[in-house]
Amino acid sequence: MNFSDCCLPLSKACKPNLSSQAKLVRGIFDVLGSNFFSHTSDVEYPRNICSGKRPLTDEMKRSASSPFKTEALVNFLIRKIDDDEVESLKAAYGFNANTKVDKNDFCLAIARQLRLIFEANKSEVENVILEEYERIRLGDSDTVSDYYAPLYPGDEVLNYSNPRVQDVNTYQKFFIELDIINTGSVPWVNRHLVYQRPSTSGPLPVGEDVIALPTTVNPKGTFRSTIEMDARGSEGYFRCRFEMQDSDGNNCFPGREKFDYRVNVVFALTAE
Repeated sequence: MNFSDCCLPLSKACKPNLSSQAKLVRGIFDVLGSNFFSHTSDVEYPRNICSGKRPLTDEMKRSASSPFKTEALVNFLIRKIDDDEVESLKAAYGFNANTKVDKNDFCLAIARQLRLIFEANKSEVENVILEEYERIRLGDSDTVSDYYAPLYPGDEVLNYSNPRVQDVNTYQKFFIELDIINTGSVPWVNRHLVYQRPSTSGPLPVGEDVIALPTTVNPKGTFRSTIEMDARGSEGYFRCRFEMQDSDGNNCFPGREKFDYRVNVVFALTAE
């Protein structure tokens, strides 16, 4: 997720409180203590940043106050996001349709996503809004930068797997399509994706729990695989969680849900 990916859905959800993409971008920069746009009345530049026609530059990121003004940004989002647009915004960020969200906590999760974007040394970061929302609901503190530190400095991954949320029936076989990219500077050598079996009920792989990556996946390299899953018989909202582990069994991305796939299992009568 980049700045535009985060802001385009916001720009729709903030109408009529903010009438344009440019006003949204200016508002975000203002509450973050930046004067980057204060010297000009130009609307095209901030609009193009929101739309993705122009990037969020390192200079723009550095213009925001340090430490990051999370609370001010949350209050801004709470005021500007229209209550009637929360459901649409939730869907745009990949939440399951059945997930009921608290607006205040939702805005905090979005603010944490923007903090990750502003503090990253690259333009693309993982979409963590759903993950952060769930952490917030569990009472976790805002340690977003430390929380997402990899085991190996310079290691990074983007997960383009689709979909990350599925609705399936009990006992249905379904598929998880893995599509991950090594976006860091560390080659992945002898790594595996290991399924974390639930302690009670929940979907399970039809085959093996351990998926071997190629011997070496170099930076900018990709890995794709299709995993068949069995929903089994319990209803509910489950996480199908994988870990990327090194040859010693260490989690390469501790504390992160890089390879989580959420499944909503609903009861379905089976044909006799």
